[in-house]
Amino acid sequence: MNFCPGTGSIWFRDIDLARRDLFLADLLAAKLAMQDAMVEGTNAKQARAWFCFNLYLTSIGYQHDPFLESLSRAQRHRILAAFAHAVR
Repeated sequence: MNFCPGTGSIWFRDIDLARRDLFLADLLAAKLAMQDAMVEGTNAKQARAWFCFNLYLTSIGYQHDPFLESLSRAQRHRILAAFAHAVR
């Protein structure tokens, strides 16, 4: 459940357990509804975009960090802008 805060999170510091559990149940239901709403075409497009992005990273010699985690925000923006230009 990486889409929501953990039960020990600061989000829940001042909330009683019943309200916390209700909130987490609502978050989970929203996530499941969102997943159900995605059609196969959307999933295929996302998979194709990820494949193309990884091909691009390989072409520039940066395939070791596909999530660009080791870069600064400015560096990530430059790579994403270059990728967007390359796929136009």
